[in-house]
Amino acid sequence: DRDVNAAINIRYEGLRILNIA
Repeated sequence: DRDVNAAINIRYEGLRILNIA
C-alpha cells in the first residue's frame, strides 16, 4: 500500500514536471 502510493506519487510528479516543461 505505502510503496505503491509512493511509486504513483513519484510518477505523478514526473508527469507534472514534464507537463510544466
